[in-house]
Amino acid sequence: MSETSEILYEREFRESNALPDNPYRGFYGLNEFLLDREFVTPDWIDECRIQLILINIGAYSNKCIPKEALQRFEKIINFFYDAGKNCIVRITYDTEGKGLEHEPAYFRLVISHVKALAPVLKKLRYKIWIFQGNFLGSWGEMHTSKFISDSRFKKIDHILGEALGNECFRAVRKPAFLRNDICDGKMALYNDGLLGSVNDLGTYSSCVREDVDREIDIISKRYAVVPNGGEAVCDPTGNFKPSLNYIVDHMKKCHITYLNKYHDVNFYNRLSGYIWNGDDEWKGKDGLSYVEAHLGYRFFIKKISAFKVNENKVRIVATICNSGFAPISKAGKIYITNSVKDTCITKKFILCNDIQSIESEQEFTVTIPRIHGENEEYYICMMTDEGERIHFANDDFKLEAPKP
Repeated sequence: MSETSEILYEREFRESNALPDNPYRGFYGLNEFLLDREFVTPDWIDECRIQLILINIGAYSNKCIPKEALQRFEKIINFFYDAGKNCIVRITYDTEGKGLEHEPAYFRLVISHVKALAPVLKKLRYKIWIFQGNFLGSWGEMHTSKFISDSRFKKIDHILGEALGNECFRAVRKPAFLRNDICDGKMALYNDGLLGSVNDLGTYSSCVREDVDREIDIISKRYAVVPNGGEAVCDPTGNFKPSLNYIVDHMKKCHITYLNKYHDVNFYNRLSGYIWNGDDEWKGKDGLSYVEAHLGYRFFIKKISAFKVNENKVRIVATICNSGFAPISKAGKIYITNSVKDTCITKKFILCNDIQSIESEQEFTVTIPRIHGENEEYYICMMTDEGERIHFANDDFKLEAPKP
């Protein structure tokens, strides 16, 4: 017998202005460690779910990295991972903006350091969300280095690629490194000059807005489901002062997922002074709150409809929207959980196998084929394949199942 399409109810919902505690998105804290110093477990750890772990190996610039330093490296990463943090790792010789001074005298020493750390990275790769850079440059940003060349970068990339595989993302400082096929794997960008000028302080190759947009569009399409992020900054000259709409539009185009919470206080003060005027629940809120909430993915349930199937069953259709700046970078699924009242009986059914496909400002519809009756409760939930809960940006929903 064919199913009827009699509608029982249809309800629409709006995104709240809550800030769910979701993984793999948001502001990050910065932690710097000197690898030649003994690792002491910190008494305090930053509240941000994401943590950038900056490992300074400058003390070994002209000698081998000893075994005890490699063990310290492993302890540091394990500490943050065990604390429930999403780990971004960057290894560098320099944290003072003096890459030329602090790097090794010879490239063969750089290669020896990369090879020494490669087995440890391979062991830890499941605990690292993003690995930034390739050891070289001031602050590890792949610039101001005596070793900048495609051939040298490719040699480093080959070693890192074998160590890290596809278990974590790797990020480079500029799109040029992606266009030249210097790096291979699950690649992303870390943009530490975000909004500091029209071309993000030289991140993009042109100073003309249209050309920058074109470059961003090409990279965004080629690397659609990756976590881009970095540091948002004010223009050091004071001439470039983008509006809040410009900032939000730029972050959407760049799929910005994470930002340094503490880097440029002036930028965040300016952002706090802006007021969001969109036609949503955020209208009248400050720009900083809006940006923080929309970094990365932000799912909310937009509409739920119920249709009569037969005398005993109801079909539910739910529309889910991503209002964030980017897709989620981790694979995951949408489930419906079903529990029988006053019992311990709970079942879980997969509704969608690919939440990464839900891009920014995109809606996605899932259908719950049949809901039975009064003694059962149903909830829609999202989880990464690693088992982490993804909270909706409005109330978690218990689906109503009216009598047919």
